[in-house]
This record gives sequence, C-alpha cells and structure tokens, in this order.
Amino acid sequence: MIPLMLIICTVGVVNVSGSSDLPPQVPQAQLEDKSTDLNEEDRCLTDFKDEAEIFEGKLECQKDSENGYKLACVGQYREYMSYKKGDLTIEICELKECQEYCTEEGEECLENECVCKKSHFVSEGGKCIPYCIKKDPCQNGGKCTLSEKTPFHCRCKPGFKGPLCELEDVIMATTIRNTVVVGVVFGILIVLCLAVAIVIIQRLKNKIAMHENANEVYDNQAADL
Repeated sequence: MIPLMLIICTVGVVNVSGSSDLPPQVPQAQLEDKSTDLNEEDRCLTDFKDEAEIFEGKLECQKDSENGYKLACVGQYREYMSYKKGDLTIEICELKECQEYCTEEGEECLENECVCKKSHFVSEGGKCIPYCIKKDPCQNGGKCTLSEKTPFHCRCKPGFKGPLCELEDVIMATTIRNTVVVGVVFGILIVLCLAVAIVIIQRLKNKIAMHENANEVYDNQAADL
C-alpha cells in the first residue's frame, strides 16, 4: 500500500476526469525555433565587420531578408554589379553624377565633386553651414552677410572699417565728430538767436505799449482843457 502511495505522489494527482495536473509539455521543435530566434545575431557586427570597415563610406553592411547579408553601395555611390562571397553579397559601385547627390543647401558641384559653397564651411558632421549662422564674425556692430565671391562680407557701421570691421576709420570718425560738434554749436546758436529775438520782440511790445499809454494820457489832458 505504501509503495503505491509514493508512486502516486511522485507522478502527480490524477483528477476524476483523468487529466493530469502537470503543466502541458511544449514541443521540442518549438523550443528549438525560439532558441534560434534568441541566439540569432547580426552578422554585420561579427562575421562581416572587417569587410564593412574596409569600404566604410562606400559600402554598408545590410541584412537582406532574401539573400542573407550584403555590402550595399551608399551615399554618392550606386550599384554597378554584384557578386557572392559565401553568404555575403558584395556590390561593385560606381560614382554617381554629382547632381544626383549634391542637393543639400550650401552644396555645389565643382569638377564633378560635391563641395561647400564659399559662403559655407564644413561642420564636424560633414554639413555645409553658413558662416554667419555659426557665429557672427563681424566686430563693432558690423552686420554679416553672405557673399558669392568671399565666404562672407561685413557691413561696417560708420567709423569702422576692415574685413571684420575691426579697425577704426580715423577719417570717418573725425568727420563724424566734427559733424556732431558743428551740429551742437549750430543748435546753440539757434537757441541764442531765438532768445535774442524773443527779448527784442518783448522790448518792442513794451515800447509800443508805453507809446500807446502816453498818447492816451495826452488825449485825456486835451479833453479836459
């Protein structure tokens, strides 16, 4: 009796319907499939890493759902033909026409090569950035403007000169100071003239008033006689 009870405890309790309380068994094939998915790695980071680094900037390792992996032409290059090397498809590239890829703002084609315009500089990320946007190089209040002949042009305020408005224009500054002085002196003269005119007019008014008063007194005296 005791051995039978041990067997029942070990195997599991069978309910009335005859089904076991043990968890259902997962098919071995399904477990293997999941294990394969979890263990699958990106071979671009392992097996084909060296090949991708050799052609960096020209070829890029990509996972192809149909043919496995490939080194595909990128950027200014396009596929000319391809060949297989084991599980890896390698594209042979040719250079695109400059106009096909040189389309970003600030770029232009020069001898079939994409370069930044003179008014732009190459940033750390390889982008063409206008000189005036990064930092206004003009000094003393000068205004930075883009130019076709030079990278940029500074419009200087009166009294300054130089490529960056960094120099004081002595002649212009002297002219401006003289103009200011003349203007101040002229303004003072105008004020003085107005003051003198007001005084003269007031005196004339006073004389006229005194003359009228004198005439009125004379007329009154004549009437009394």
